[in-house]
Amino acid sequence: MKSVLVFAMLVVPAPLAAEEEASLTVQISNLKTSSGQIRCALFRSAAGFPREPDRAAARVVGTIEGRTAQCHFSNIPAGRVAITAFHDENNNGKVDLRFGLIPKEGIGWSRNPRVSMRAPKFEEAAFEYSGAATRIAVRLNQR
Repeated sequence: MKSVLVFAMLVVPAPLAAEEEASLTVQISNLKTSSGQIRCALFRSAAGFPREPDRAAARVVGTIEGRTAQCHFSNIPAGRVAITAFHDENNNGKVDLRFGLIPKEGIGWSRNPRVSMRAPKFEEAAFEYSGAATRIAVRLNQR
């Protein structure tokens, strides 16, 4: 008599893709208009924060819908991070300034620090990112 082997199959939900697990979504409010682009940068240290986006660990161009926007960072390792966001209304890729100091376009930071005559320091905007899918809210400051 021949033996018959029977295999049982377990159906296990697939884990979230690593990209979904290690994602950070920034919900941005207080845009003046829906024109232009929203640009976000993720910093892992004070080096370059917030004025040198080229030194950021990651940069993305988000999506604008009405007077709100969203930036999505994928594959972000856990650790201390700070986010900058600005509304590039004229699509020139930089924050336009009045008198070389005061932003003409909306700009904001993670943790929404209250600052008036200066940009926040890294520690004022930084938070611990766990590595899990996370959403944060940033309200743009308009002048």
